[in-house]
Amino acid sequence: RKKNCVTLYAKDGKRGFTIPVKAMACSVGKSKTPTVKGTYYLTKNRTYRWAKLGGPTMGGYCYGQYCSRITGGYLFHSVNYNQKNNRTLTSSAYNNLGKAASHGCIRLQTANAKIIYDIARYQKTKVTIYDGKSAGPFDKPKVKKIKAGQKYDPTDPNNKKIGRAHVWNSSH
Repeated sequence: RKKNCVTLYAKDGKRGFTIPVKAMACSVGKSKTPTVKGTYYLTKNRTYRWAKLGGPTMGGYCYGQYCSRITGGYLFHSVNYNQKNNRTLTSSAYNNLGKAASHGCIRLQTANAKIIYDIARYQKTKVTIYDGKSAGPFDKPKVKKIKAGQKYDPTDPNNKKIGRAHVWNSSH
C-alpha cells in the first residue's frame, strides 16, 4: 500500500507463486479511506466487467472496468469513469496513479485491471495486501500522464484507433 504498486507472480512448480512477472502502478486508498491489509482470494464469481463504484464523484457515482472483488467493498478496478462507457474516463484519477487517491479500492490502468480480472476468472487467485519499504522485486513503473480532459485510457484494449476517412465531394 505505501508504495502504490501491485506485483504479479508466476508459479514456480511446487514452490508456489514465487516468480515476479510484472509490476503495476496503482492508487490505493487515501489515509481517511485506507485499503484493507491482509490475504484474500479473488474468484470468478466475484468479477465484473463493469461495476458501479461506491464513492460519489461530482454529485453522482462512478464506474470501473474489469473489477475483481478483494473483500467487501474493496476491488481491483480500472481508473474511474463517469458513465459505464470507456470514453468517459476521469483524467485526473488516471494522472493520480502511483499515489494514494481512492476510497479504498485499488485503481489500475485498464489493461492492468483486465490482467487481474482475466486471471481471477480463470483460477482462484491469492492476493496479499501489505505495507512494505520497497515497491517489490521491481521498481514501480511510471505512468505517462494524459492531457486534462482526455476521456479514454490509452491502455484500454477496447479503444481501437479509428482512422479518419476523407469524404471527397464530386466537386473536388
